[in-house]
Amino acid sequence: MSATQQFNFEETRRLAFNTVAVGEKIIALLSAMQPVPQTTDSILRVSLIRRIVAAKFGFTGEEIIRQNREGAVAWARALAMFFCREFTNLSDSQIEREFKRAHGVLANAIMRVEARCSCDNEDGRRCAADIKELRVQLKQLMP
Repeated sequence: MSATQQFNFEETRRLAFNTVAVGEKIIALLSAMQPVPQTTDSILRVSLIRRIVAAKFGFTGEEIIRQNREGAVAWARALAMFFCREFTNLSDSQIEREFKRAHGVLANAIMRVEARCSCDNEDGRRCAADIKELRVQLKQLMP
């Protein structure tokens, strides 16, 4: 060290201690301020999607999650699952749980929706129109 610089051990120790103390306080504040998990928002979105899609086909949101395999109910459920994949950040297994379905059901539902809508017949055109209409409704209602 030069003659003009004097090492002050006590000052250095005090600064180091204060830096550690401030760091610990910041960590404590950050851990207390954890954001609400996005899954809560996504689960609310799933409920909204279920209700909107079910209403389009004349059902309630609860009816499409029951163990009903009737064609119209199953189709509404498949569309609702399709839109949950598009409008939420939930994993496939989380979406399947929200619909009380087994592993792999979501992939099958999406495949059915895409296959049906790609048909060049009246059913395919109606399916595409339903998806377009529901997508517009959901985009308006989603935050």
